[in-house]
Amino acid sequence: MVRRATRHWPAAIRVAFVSAAMFSTALVSLVAVRASAQSADSLPAFRTDSAAADPFRKIEAGQSPLFAPKPKTDTGFRADSVTAKLTRRHPAVSLWTGAEFSDLDAKEIFKADLAKLESDDSLDPLQAYEEAHLSFPIGIQAVYPLGPWFDAVAMARASWYKQTAILGHRDANHTAAGEQWYAVQSTLGGAGLRFYVPPSLLSVTGSLGLYAQLLWLWNLGGSELYTKYGSAPARIDPAGSGFELLFGLQHPLKGPWLVAGSLGYIKQDYVSNRDWSDLLRSAPPAGHVSWSSSTIQASLALWYHFGVSADTATAKPLQTLPPAATVPPAVAIPPAAPVPP
Repeated sequence: MVRRATRHWPAAIRVAFVSAAMFSTALVSLVAVRASAQSADSLPAFRTDSAAADPFRKIEAGQSPLFAPKPKTDTGFRADSVTAKLTRRHPAVSLWTGAEFSDLDAKEIFKADLAKLESDDSLDPLQAYEEAHLSFPIGIQAVYPLGPWFDAVAMARASWYKQTAILGHRDANHTAAGEQWYAVQSTLGGAGLRFYVPPSLLSVTGSLGLYAQLLWLWNLGGSELYTKYGSAPARIDPAGSGFELLFGLQHPLKGPWLVAGSLGYIKQDYVSNRDWSDLLRSAPPAGHVSWSSSTIQASLALWYHFGVSADTATAKPLQTLPPAATVPPAVAIPPAAPVPP
């Protein structure tokens, strides 16, 4: 029995050796695969550890290390911005004057009457009526804040200008024969609203302020058209005599006084109970006197703001907001040491 068993030992040893070799090969392969997996896991694209996943969690939560907010200031409502100044406006009054260029529709009637006079009396025009009418109005205005973007406005204004034509005899010296003239006068009161355009619509820094002002105008009496022959006072119409549209810049206040300019357009319409024959002698048209004008205005105003001093008008510097917290960069895991052969 012993001899028969020992006869099969070499075969058993060979099987055991082969089995051990196969097991060792499988173990080495498993270790190599594990080492390769750890090396790949250390790359940013394949990391699965908690440190690698943390930035992605931050992104999902709304905060990214690549787009971390920078330190900034609140430019929309800084203490020295126009937006902030608009919220603390005060009542104000102003005296103003300016220059106006007007187009009077009745000028054609006066030119026709002048031409008829020249023809009847054999006269030559030495100086004709001007096509553009220049005047220098004066006025007073008051504003009262109704909110962050609106003011109530009241205004009174007066203007006057005269047009003169000089006639000459048809002789060698063209001696003067006299002159013809007409004058336009208006005394108006107005009421309306001023709208401040939000600075955020005009500038990202909130440093530009623009306002638009619309007033409805009424004849206060004394508005008339007159010549050397007579006058035609305008009726007082409760519905109004025209409107004014004005644009200007909102300037920063350094104290209660402020000088500011503006540009505007004015439309006026008048009707009188007098006839044209009360004003003209050579070629008066039939009917009552009526006239209208369209005017471009450039004005300069001296404003006084109630309740404003040099201390309250000067803004204090705004402190910079603290920077937002940033996400620390992820720490890379070093690759595992290779398994020795």
